[in-house]
Amino acid sequence: MPRRPSNLLGAFAVAVDDAVRDALTRTLHLDHTAAAALLVVRERPGRPIGDLAASLDLTHSGAVRTVNRLADKDLLERGAGPDGRSRGLTLTPAGREATERALEARGQLLDELLGTLSASQQEAFVAGLEVLLARMPHTQQEAWRICRTCEHDACRGVDCPVGSAIRARLAGTSAPAAVSDGPPAPCAGCS
Repeated sequence: MPRRPSNLLGAFAVAVDDAVRDALTRTLHLDHTAAAALLVVRERPGRPIGDLAASLDLTHSGAVRTVNRLADKDLLERGAGPDGRSRGLTLTPAGREATERALEARGQLLDELLGTLSASQQEAFVAGLEVLLARMPHTQQEAWRICRTCEHDACRGVDCPVGSAIRARLAGTSAPAAVSDGPPAPCAGCS
């Protein structure tokens, strides 16, 4: 099989990752790990540092250092955790406002990039992305990492190929998990 398609995919992945990192760090005036940490806490408030570490693929001590830096900047705070023993993380009002600006910058960048494609090209591209993304996560932690900088309001329930895939894997099925007619279910990145 020719390597050109694989090579183009790899180059595209690196270019998009670099562009998103730049948009987040430039908007927030933070390093990428801290920026991603804020977005994870936004989507999963009250969760302990251990979950943040898993979402960012950090050691526990690395996550603690990141949390300390963000708390010192009054962007997040520690509160009661879900099990009563751990400390849960939540955004401060300044942290919430910062993540809104970050997601806007990320969205604008990606919208402009997609805008270079025709409508039919976008449709085909999105269909391919859904297939590829559904193959990526094998564990809940991998799903969290994939979705760490996502704008979760744009991609929930069965609309999230990562969340649908991991829910199906955890349920032992190959089909996406059903979603109720109620409020949109969170994707695997925030559940």
